[in-house]
Amino acid sequence: MLSGCSTIDNVLPDYRKDYQKSKTEPELEVPPDLINSTSKNQELSIPEVRNTKAVLPVSKQAKVKHDANSRWLEVETEPKIVWAKIKQFLKKNELSLKTENPSTGIMETEWAEYKADIPQTGIRKFFAKTLGTAYSTGNRDKFRIRLERATDITRIFVTHKGMEEVSHANNFIWQNRPSDPELATEMLNRIKVFLTTQ
Repeated sequence: MLSGCSTIDNVLPDYRKDYQKSKTEPELEVPPDLINSTSKNQELSIPEVRNTKAVLPVSKQAKVKHDANSRWLEVETEPKIVWAKIKQFLKKNELSLKTENPSTGIMETEWAEYKADIPQTGIRKFFAKTLGTAYSTGNRDKFRIRLERATDITRIFVTHKGMEEVSHANNFIWQNRPSDPELATEMLNRIKVFLTTQ
């Protein structure tokens, strides 16, 4: 133990005497023009935002609910009215229906394909802006929308299916790609906004 301490004393110099001789410096003074500067306060102030849309607006009529594995929308409206409004929403966003069955509350869109030569309007424009390069030529998407009747509310569930064009031998073929829960959630939120603003 003693040999260890003496080794440390030999390696590290002893500065105790220097510390005892050290002097205390006066406190740092801030120039008066810096203390009372208005430009400093102006730089730190946050400008007031005007005329903007509400971010994630709250609605009493439509609420997004979720548990560990799924997400859905609850609307305080009869299923018949919700069904008609969702059809309006799909038409407005240029998504055609492949199947619709009001008795089971299920509708499914046709495959929507994004291509560079297709005019960017409606849902295609939305996906191109939202997903950027992730949503490129050679991808197809479809959505399945399911309605459930509950006491005084209608529940809306959205699921996504995807396909991608891949090279196979000397040809291109379409194959399934994983479902994207984020796309389904985005569609659900867009339906919510549509239902509460119409």
